[in-house]
Amino acid sequence: MFGISAGPAGSASRNPRFPVSRLRIIFAFVGSVVLAALAGCGAANLAYNNAPMAVAYVVDDWVDLKSEQRAFLKSRVESLLVWHRANELPAYQQLLREAMARVAPAPPSGQSPNKFISQAAASTTASTAPSGNSAPAPTVQDVSRLYAESRQAIERVAEKAMPDIVAFMQTLKPEQISYLERKFTEDNAKLEQQMRAPLVERKRARVTRYVERFEGWMGKLSPEQVALIQARVEPLPFSEELRLADRRRWQAELLAMLKSRPDAVTIEREMRVLLLTPEVRRSAEYRARWAAQQDVVMNLTAELMALATPKQRESVRKRLDGYVNDLAGLLKT
Repeated sequence: MFGISAGPAGSASRNPRFPVSRLRIIFAFVGSVVLAALAGCGAANLAYNNAPMAVAYVVDDWVDLKSEQRAFLKSRVESLLVWHRANELPAYQQLLREAMARVAPAPPSGQSPNKFISQAAASTTASTAPSGNSAPAPTVQDVSRLYAESRQAIERVAEKAMPDIVAFMQTLKPEQISYLERKFTEDNAKLEQQMRAPLVERKRARVTRYVERFEGWMGKLSPEQVALIQARVEPLPFSEELRLADRRRWQAELLAMLKSRPDAVTIEREMRVLLLTPEVRRSAEYRARWAAQQDVVMNLTAELMALATPKQRESVRKRLDGYVNDLAGLLKT
């Protein structure tokens, strides 16, 4: 919910499972593009139907694709979309409807949203739903379950795509592996540059990111809500050093594997770890900090929804409803 993952402290990724590198986002793209599209403006259809081209574009930025590899990627993503449309989009609709039911009610038939919100505000405090008209605010358990189910949706896409991922990686040439290695070095240098900013500036920017993400869903936050975000987020330790060390570790492992010209079994084993269970090879300190960050984000989301005004809950509901409508449109095309 709210597009904020429980990633390493200092980040607020829109991707719930693969926040460390765009390399992982390549294979999560098809699963997440629907949820990332702007509701109610046709962007979902555009993004979804252009996924083959978009995936090829992102991969090309990392390995400098050959023409035959580009054609392979587009063809396989097109096939993945056929499966995804039939099997995953209905599940996304159900997940979003469940989230809507936990956030806020739809206005009764024939009643305008503004009138409904006014009545709700008159009959309740900010943290209590209108009697008989709405479910209570989502609990931490609700938020955690929605987060887990969204992760599972991405994992199902990665599982389905795994044979094609393996087949593609077997086509990489030595010069493309060297190209990827240079891109890793450049990307790591960017993170190192970000780490040089003064601590007070990094803390301020992190709080601002969280406020902006939540306001994107809820509308303008109250001073109390902003203060809550600041109180929960500001004390979190920054994890850039751990993140960079872990990034360099898995990058080195991936490059060493590719340079060894591995068989399909080896590639699949390593990609399953990288894409599905990256935490198993992380340091104990990084795993602990990751888990602590998850807890903060889950609890903060539930706390903010408990403080949400009827207007804010309606804002969340309308955005979720927009996603549901986008999915319905995709299912018809």
